[in-house]
Amino acid sequence: MASTTTAALWQHARTCTTTVATGHGFAAISDPFKLRKILLDASRQKRKSGTSPRPGHLIGSLSDILAVCRRALVLSATSANSPSVKLQLLTTSLHRLVKHFYNSHAELVDSHCEELSKSLEPSEIAINDIADVLWSIGMAGAASPSRAALLSMMKPSVLGLLAGASPSQLSNVVCAIAKLDLDWSEEITESMAQCRDRLGIETTAAGVISNICWAAARTGCRDDAFLNDVAATWLSRDAKSVPPSATAMVFWSLGKLAPEASYVADLFSRARSHEGLFSGFGLRECTSALCGYAYSGKVIPSVELFKLAFGSLEAASQGHVSTQTIANCCWASATLVKHHGDQMMAPASCLTRALTETISNARIRSFNPQEASNVLWASAQLLDANHVASVASALLPANQQHLASYTPQDIAVCLAALTQAGVRGAFETFFVLPAMQKVHQTIHTWPSDSTHVHAVGQLAWSMAGRQFQAISPLLQWASSKAISSETFVKLLWATASTPEAQRGSLVTPPELLDLLDKRPEGTLNQQELALTLWSLATLRLSHQQLEEQCAIEAREILSSSGSSSITSGHLSMVMWGLASNSHRSAAAKELIQEIVEQVGSRRYRFTAADSHHVAWSLAASGVFDPAILELLLSAAATVDIDNTALQKVNQLALWASSHGFRPSPMVAHLLARASVAANMEATVADSIFQKQIAACLNAAVGSINTYRVSPELDLTSFGCPGVIVDLAVLRPSGAPQGEVALIVEADGPSHYINVVADKAVQGQVLDGKTMMRRAALKRLGFAVQDINISQWKSLSRSDRQELVDCMVKEQLDYGGKPPELSGCF
Repeated sequence: MASTTTAALWQHARTCTTTVATGHGFAAISDPFKLRKILLDASRQKRKSGTSPRPGHLIGSLSDILAVCRRALVLSATSANSPSVKLQLLTTSLHRLVKHFYNSHAELVDSHCEELSKSLEPSEIAINDIADVLWSIGMAGAASPSRAALLSMMKPSVLGLLAGASPSQLSNVVCAIAKLDLDWSEEITESMAQCRDRLGIETTAAGVISNICWAAARTGCRDDAFLNDVAATWLSRDAKSVPPSATAMVFWSLGKLAPEASYVADLFSRARSHEGLFSGFGLRECTSALCGYAYSGKVIPSVELFKLAFGSLEAASQGHVSTQTIANCCWASATLVKHHGDQMMAPASCLTRALTETISNARIRSFNPQEASNVLWASAQLLDANHVASVASALLPANQQHLASYTPQDIAVCLAALTQAGVRGAFETFFVLPAMQKVHQTIHTWPSDSTHVHAVGQLAWSMAGRQFQAISPLLQWASSKAISSETFVKLLWATASTPEAQRGSLVTPPELLDLLDKRPEGTLNQQELALTLWSLATLRLSHQQLEEQCAIEAREILSSSGSSSITSGHLSMVMWGLASNSHRSAAAKELIQEIVEQVGSRRYRFTAADSHHVAWSLAASGVFDPAILELLLSAAATVDIDNTALQKVNQLALWASSHGFRPSPMVAHLLARASVAANMEATVADSIFQKQIAACLNAAVGSINTYRVSPELDLTSFGCPGVIVDLAVLRPSGAPQGEVALIVEADGPSHYINVVADKAVQGQVLDGKTMMRRAALKRLGFAVQDINISQWKSLSRSDRQELVDCMVKEQLDYGGKPPELSGCF
């Protein structure tokens, strides 16, 4: 019986061999088992020999495999075999088709998937069929409807079959799910559980573990129990059984999936002293490991990884280096420098320079937009401007057709990199203007997901300094979306940085009011607090709730101890913004009080460069403390400050003298320098509004021969160096009451802050500079009146004259304190 069976098997094998060797007998085969055996034997022979089979073997060429797969499809569609037989034949045929041809015969792959969908019986399907089909579609891609339909039909069966899956089958299933971006999180999670609880992590092959980790990271399925065990046991594996690619992939996966986990930091720390762990690494493996460290950001990687990557790059200089590997390695290097600063700068910049020189020298043009943007971003972080310009010339799209493939995020990253490196001007025509044009044309179609929100923030930062019309589309998009605090602040800052805002000519745009009304909730970091208040003050906008929130959060940071306390530069910007906008809430007063207390007790020290800003802000906030003022100005006197800063010091000097401040010799010298600078920089700004008031003043004092009107009066000779008032009524020289009888300030738009709320301007307040100067002049004994331009415009010519007549009469007749303007009517 045994000999008969053996003879039958040999006869069967000879028949198969003869049939296939002729190359013409595939269409005659009607036995599905024979076809399946041909395909299985062909793959086994190839694995065994490592080369294509010789003539006389079952499969003579790839065309024979293709012919067998076509025959298998026809036989499955026309025969009356059971669903399970068809399923086995089709899964084997599909697997071999994709294994040998990938997706080059897409229609044949689709036909297999369609026929599988017809033959699929959930009760008949086995885990090996699931694994083979998923692997096949994963390798070929799931772009077509037939493949997607087959996946949908298979999904209900997968979860229950994982309990019987072998390690390699689990690996195939999870890798396919990840490659196809399927939303099958339960299947990924169950695969990790099966590996941990049934198979055992330590006894499962390293390649399988690394594949499961990779799939989990790609899909975002985190199982801390599984990942913790992987991290704890990985370095105890026999090094000979662990491929370098597996270690690299585990490091990448753990860093990406659980960046803050202590078990990841522990693995990364132990790896630095684990001898020989990275010895077999090439550039690709080094890149994956560095990315893991970069994702985590907690542990400094071994310099050995950079050395191995550099050596591998040199060895491959004449060969092909993957563009994805170059881009990821550059990104990881720059990100590690952001995490660890100077400790990583030397190896990271050296490796990035070598990688980018490969790009420039080889003129590699196959980078996709995301890769190009990552390389350019890393270059801007680590390399000099000339090198960045060289890399940008090699990477950026040469025409509009290539630019069309760039996503908003790609454009945003590239523009930010060019801006940071200071080379944006060199690419203005070549890239910047076409990119901005594309943004303006397409932004109304962008979704409001986190990627596009971040891109808008980066674009705003990159466009700072441009005309408002370049920023407006970004504001319009953001004002109707839920955006992050970071993007909100960047948009506000970019708007304040426009030339129109810097000149004070930007009329409050509706889209900006909408943005302020829909500002995101949540706390701001100290840089965001500083930029928010600086921007509001520069835009001459006061948003009471937002300013109060910033004051509260700044005080909380200031009150905290240690390195997390707010920096001198940020705190001085916070103070300047609040003071310039005349913000006087209880929260602002508490912040000022905390600052004065900490500075006075030496618990907080401002840098010398910031000290004059702080002193000015305290004055504009109405706070006079001679000891604090002396301390701050003494520090300011030790540094070289420009004329703009000296003018602020001179404004401060007027205010301080009104309080009887007695400066030390060092501070007195600084104030003297400020006085000289203020006199040199003093300008006369004669407006139509001011001329109209002057005409009314002349008419009012015309009947009194001893008085005269002086426009743009310089008060230097009256003890106020560098101070010029709009209009003054003067008595005769030597008059006992003093020569200056009355000062009239024409308060135009530049003196006011618009108070905004509920998408509208609700009113106006005098800015901090004007209020500080006016209070100082009054305290020094000058009679000061002000006329609001809005009030002036609302009056008829006769009412204007009556207003000025009343003002002059009250002051000159009685010499007392001028009444309120409303008292003149």
